[in-house]
Amino acid sequence: MPDPIMTAWNKEDKKLRKQGIPKKNRPEKPSKNADHPAKSEIALHLLSEFHTAFPQIIVNCVPADNLCGTATFPDNASDIFGGVQVVSKLKKSQNVKSRGKIISLPTFFKRYQGVTQKLRIRGGEPVSVTLGSARMHVCAHGKKRFVTAMKHEGENGYRYLVASDMSWRTPDIAQAHPLRWLAEVFIRDRKMCEGWYHLTRQPDKEGSRRSLILSLLCDHRILPHTEQIARIDNNLPACTVGSLRDRVRAESVMQFF
Repeated sequence: MPDPIMTAWNKEDKKLRKQGIPKKNRPEKPSKNADHPAKSEIALHLLSEFHTAFPQIIVNCVPADNLCGTATFPDNASDIFGGVQVVSKLKKSQNVKSRGKIISLPTFFKRYQGVTQKLRIRGGEPVSVTLGSARMHVCAHGKKRFVTAMKHEGENGYRYLVASDMSWRTPDIAQAHPLRWLAEVFIRDRKMCEGWYHLTRQPDKEGSRRSLILSLLCDHRILPHTEQIARIDNNLPACTVGSLRDRVRAESVMQFF
């Protein structure tokens, strides 16, 4: 839950900046409240708990979303697992330093066009992707990072990835980050296919906990389905709850008739 004091300050500060009021005449930013941690701080706490609970699992890379593209997250997340690669995203408004001059990311990669090559995204069929990369100073991070510009066929603009370990190859970074999308598949499956999409009304930790418990119960209930067992036994990707739910519905209709 966001800090209501910080939220109110951000709203007022944005309003005053639009009015052209200088910073010295605007209210000072309130101190951070430990009871309202940022999402990147919560993510680091979860990673640390996971590593403590499952030390036998070897982690080679941590793909993260835009909210974790902060100055401190990549290094802190890497340290949790003993110095692994962390790949996140940078906003297009980020500035970098090139040849002693500070320029924006789009300006830099407009000067240095990428190369089109074939990559396997999440283990699928090879697709055409335009890649450009450079090891350069990211101003918001205050240090040198490996920045990759990535554009799929048919897309107009680049998306910008930032990696903590600069020893990796550009294609490896480009193929590692899309694995993060599997988390979105789980979230969509849980919200839309398990009945909580229009029923999640409880906010804060309690609401999240209860919906997650119901989701896990639903997952365990359909885990023994013959289709799911067959896929697991043959080392194939497991079915989503949504696909199994539709299969169970069809089987029930057939049994009825």
